[in-house]
Amino acid sequence: MPASATEMCKTQMVEAQEWLSHLPENVSGVMDATRRTLKRGIKSAEQLSDEARHQVKRHPFKTAAMSLGAGIGVGLLVGWAATRRRRSWLFR
Repeated sequence: MPASATEMCKTQMVEAQEWLSHLPENVSGVMDATRRTLKRGIKSAEQLSDEARHQVKRHPFKTAAMSLGAGIGVGLLVGWAATRRRRSWLFR
């Protein structure tokens, strides 16, 4: 025999309350994991920055040449893309 609607609602309410009672624990665990991950990310970024600073001090001319090359490469790529877009728009 099927249960009455009232009994079904009571059962659902009990299950919802049980689920909600565990929610703060789960949120706390997620927040702790997020904090740990953020701290690790910040520490890694600081180490990367320190390593880059060290490399620049050890090889200043190599660093300047690589920066110049990267700037020229990006400039050529942007210039090529801009003129290509302009030409395709003009010749439609």
